[in-house]
Amino acid sequence: MSGVGIPARDRRLVLDAYALTASSVGNALTGLLCYVLSARLYSRDVVGQAAGLTAGLVLISAIASLDLHTALQRFLPGAGRSGGRLMWGCYLTAAVASAVVAVPFVLLFGADLFGGRPVWGLAWYPASVAFWSVFALQDVVLLGLGAAVLVPVENLVFGLLRLALLVVFVGGGGFAVFASWLLPVVLLVAVVNVVIWRRVLPRFAAAAEPGPPGWDVGTVARFVGGSHIGNLVGVASANLLPLIVVARLGTEGNAVFYIAWMVPYSLRMVAFNFGSSLLVHGSVDPAQIPSLLRTALRRQATLLAPVVAVILLFARPLLLVFGPAYAQAADLLRLLTLSLLPIVVVSAYLPIARVTGRLFEAVAISIVCGVAELGVSWFGLTHGGLTGLGAGYLAADCVVALLVLPRLAAFLATPSRARHAAPSAAFAGLTGAAAGRGSSPRRRGRRRAEKGVRR
Repeated sequence: MSGVGIPARDRRLVLDAYALTASSVGNALTGLLCYVLSARLYSRDVVGQAAGLTAGLVLISAIASLDLHTALQRFLPGAGRSGGRLMWGCYLTAAVASAVVAVPFVLLFGADLFGGRPVWGLAWYPASVAFWSVFALQDVVLLGLGAAVLVPVENLVFGLLRLALLVVFVGGGGFAVFASWLLPVVLLVAVVNVVIWRRVLPRFAAAAEPGPPGWDVGTVARFVGGSHIGNLVGVASANLLPLIVVARLGTEGNAVFYIAWMVPYSLRMVAFNFGSSLLVHGSVDPAQIPSLLRTALRRQATLLAPVVAVILLFARPLLLVFGPAYAQAADLLRLLTLSLLPIVVVSAYLPIARVTGRLFEAVAISIVCGVAELGVSWFGLTHGGLTGLGAGYLAADCVVALLVLPRLAAFLATPSRARHAAPSAAFAGLTGAAAGRGSSPRRRGRRRAEKGVRR
């Protein structure tokens, strides 16, 4: 690869990460507007029923998606002409698994969420979850195919359609509010996939380098088998922490915690988005991981450093906007904001571990981080209230980051070309053992083909 190609790949990583971050910001803003509009236009019973239906949909999808979004980030960029087959396989697997897992949810909550008619709920709710799972995978497909710029456009349209339908369906019940969420999903699944299959995928396949694909069904299955466990621990860590606060401090204490929690947790999406982009572009050319990593860390520092500084200096005035009672969580907000620094380290190393075949290591880091965050936060909460929780959360992330930092520093300290052999060798050896016969020879053949093209 020429010297001109390296900064071009770095620029694409940054642009893709910015596109994902813009999408996250747009989702947060339109979601907030939808919440405010729902509260103004509908009764609390209606809003509560719709919230239960949508929360169940998102939770079931997270459980049943099998972390296929990470598998697509890892394997789709190098899939070449077999990319369509990989996409269909992931779509179908996620949709079927989501529909199956939704069945016991409907039976369990039929009386509360489905008006006492679970059979009626079975007629449409599993299909709704299946559509949502495919909708969630579309963002990753666009990223993997080099069309991440469409992600914020897609999600902006989704948010605006939700807002419009909330107004149109005024006077309806909880199912009407839920329909304002679901109907845009169905429409965008159809429209976006037409664009993908007719425009984006053919262009991606035509530009693919010759050589066998870097995946097969067994390799992907083994990859998601471990990755899904780590993903579930991360989901549990994010969603159980507010419940722990409720159990200890009650709903009023949780309200104070939640405002301080959501601001830094939303900022974590910057690190997660750069990690996703690093996984995609590192999978295309592992030789450039050190260069990509340095670029990702520099850009994250540029984005996050001013925000962190503002929150540290003005945590109390910022919380006073929500009311005097919330200002007591100023120290909690500062501590949770500081946890962004170690999480950047962790989220930067996880994609590298996945690209270089250190799958067990990536899963172990995710599990240890999630369990430590919950455990140490609970200990801090019981001994020091909300400030103790924040200190425990920060301490847990710092310990994990210190364990990861030496491995990350090894990539930062080595030039891209000098590092080429190490990731390739590690990937061939570790994935050869994990994925079985056939995986390593295909990758060796692919590298030989790539070298021939570069010459």
